[in-house]
Amino acid sequence: MLAIVCESAPAIRDRLSHRTQAVALVDRVLDAARTGQDPAPDLQLLHTALTALGVVHGLYSFSAEPVLPPELRGLNAAGIGRARPAPADYRCPQSRCARAWKPSPAEEAPTCHIDGARLAPGPGA
Repeated sequence: MLAIVCESAPAIRDRLSHRTQAVALVDRVLDAARTGQDPAPDLQLLHTALTALGVVHGLYSFSAEPVLPPELRGLNAAGIGRARPAPADYRCPQSRCARAWKPSPAEEAPTCHIDGARLAPGPGA
């Protein structure tokens, strides 16, 4: 879930813009990760706040990747295997989260919303 916040912090803030306390949760999550604290409690509060505001899958709704919430994982249509994500070329620069990004031509690697560093090349990049 931290990867989703890192990747989508501006969109999450925008969705919560009318709720000052909820917007502050985004900053609390990023601050906790930045200072080496466990962001899990604030991630759960943020996820709950989003679902309470009608965002059906909470934080998972902001993922660029097809990430299923825990309650839906493992549910697949009969005869269809799980999709395997393509290997990403860039990853979280501090290995704090599972964020991954695959570049397209002429794109600069995005920055980490926790510390502002560019995503780092992963294995095979």
